[in-house]
Amino acid sequence: MDAEGQVGSVYSGGRLADMEKWRIVGWVAVVFLLLATFPGHYQPIRTGLDPSYQYGLNFLANSDQVFGRDVAFTFGPLGYLLIPLDIGNNLVESILLRLLVHALFAACVVHLARLAAGALPVAGFAVAYTLATALGLPYEYQILLVIGLLMGSSLHALKHAGLPGAAAGLLAAFGLMAKFTLGLAALAILVGGELIRAFRTGYDHDNRAALITSGSYGLGVAVLTYLYFESPANLVSWLRTSWELTTGYSAAMSLPTHLVVFILGQSAFLIFLAALIFLMRREPEVLGIGFLFLVPIWFSFKHGFVRQDAHIVNFFPFLLAVIAILMMNAGTRRGIQVLAASGLLVGVLAIPAYGKVGILSFRGIADGISGAR
Repeated sequence: MDAEGQVGSVYSGGRLADMEKWRIVGWVAVVFLLLATFPGHYQPIRTGLDPSYQYGLNFLANSDQVFGRDVAFTFGPLGYLLIPLDIGNNLVESILLRLLVHALFAACVVHLARLAAGALPVAGFAVAYTLATALGLPYEYQILLVIGLLMGSSLHALKHAGLPGAAAGLLAAFGLMAKFTLGLAALAILVGGELIRAFRTGYDHDNRAALITSGSYGLGVAVLTYLYFESPANLVSWLRTSWELTTGYSAAMSLPTHLVVFILGQSAFLIFLAALIFLMRREPEVLGIGFLFLVPIWFSFKHGFVRQDAHIVNFFPFLLAVIAILMMNAGTRRGIQVLAASGLLVGVLAIPAYGKVGILSFRGIADGISGAR
């Protein structure tokens, strides 16, 4: 069997007990990942620059101020759920949201693990995703990854494709109300997923899944607009001012600081693109899922390198987590090897980048990998 053969064939000549052993290893890795990434990291009310806007978001959630009419900020009325503080019911609401998102994440991971070509891609996914979490994967990017996983599950499903699509649409609607850029990246995943579906099945095919996804997104935006913006005009005003704030911030803060860090980030992105191009014909499923995440990866790169400081935690861990998801979707030994190598290189490049901006903590990484965090 050549390197392009299916991973499952690696075990064809071995004993059934060996196959069971590797299957158990894969499922143990999945269970450990779900435990290590279980939500539970919250912070107290503090003083400082960032803690000030975080307090403001949590305070506004318990006031009569309306975003778009009284408030102009790139976070939306549900932004406090991304960085909750002990004000009102904010912590309780955030905990409930995070448990729901983690349940969706677990369902998608189990679904992919059952479809995976053996235990190797499952274990590789668990290792790479755990490392991404240990490197400080921000919660907003975890939400994007879950939306991508849901869309991937919708594209995989032969039946009931609308169910994960509906969940992705509702979660993307929440993302828009939580943060402007999160909403744009989430919408890009939905659009990318439906483009892939249309390419695979043709526009004249049964499009109920696409209608369910778009309908759930539209319904979610409409209901949340009524609840938190009071009128579509306030939503439009908030979107316009958020765009102005985002583009103005990007222009004002694009300052050359750590050239080496920027080169390391570019190198990581090019490694990812090279892996996709190399696997274009060998792994169409990997190419499709990679296409889903291209725009969010570009957003994370902008988020990480406009200031080139500690914000790089928005890029390296997210890119590594995307590679982990692609690994789970790989169906050949060569595909798994290429993705594992690219993930390893991204992780290696992240270490000197973190050290250069002063955020490297091997103790923190170890706590994340072990699940102690």
